[in-house]
Amino acid sequence: MLFVINTPDQNAMNGVTEWIKAFKNNLRFLLADFDSENPGADPVFKVQLVSKNVETADTDLLESSFQTQPSLQVLSTVGRYAGQSTFVDNDIYLGDLRGRLKAPYVHFSREIAPGLYSINREALAVVTLYAYGMALAKALPADSSRYVICKVLDRANMYRDRDLGADMKMYFDELFKAISYELEARACGGKK
Repeated sequence: MLFVINTPDQNAMNGVTEWIKAFKNNLRFLLADFDSENPGADPVFKVQLVSKNVETADTDLLESSFQTQPSLQVLSTVGRYAGQSTFVDNDIYLGDLRGRLKAPYVHFSREIAPGLYSINREALAVVTLYAYGMALAKALPADSSRYVICKVLDRANMYRDRDLGADMKMYFDELFKAISYELEARACGGKK
């Protein structure tokens, strides 16, 4: 579920609309990519991508939505539009899929320019794979799920060494620590 707080003007809304398209396309690509590596496996979850424009997205709205349809939910807000670019601020709400994170939120910000509405695919992959791993841990029996959870978390962990950029690594410091602890707890390897 992608909650989009109403933007201050049409230029900013145009930027967010393009960002949402990029977000959805990248998420579909990531899931298709992971499925292609695991052919024949029965799907555990049905993934649907839904966005909704709202005036505000407070904790009550996020929690009530998460209770009715557990999901990776992104609250996307626009801080400003200036100089032909749109600033998009993202709080990804994980609810009870937060695992060992201190809080159920992962935050990052991006400035996007017309014609360059790209989301950091690696950043999206890290958060999505972590949430997917935590969802698998909740849905599957522990004695039969270790391998697939380790594989998902290890895949998320490998982005630590990729070119996320210094700011993104700062945003994701706690997330990578949580991934590392989850890998260690399951004796998956990969702790740094």
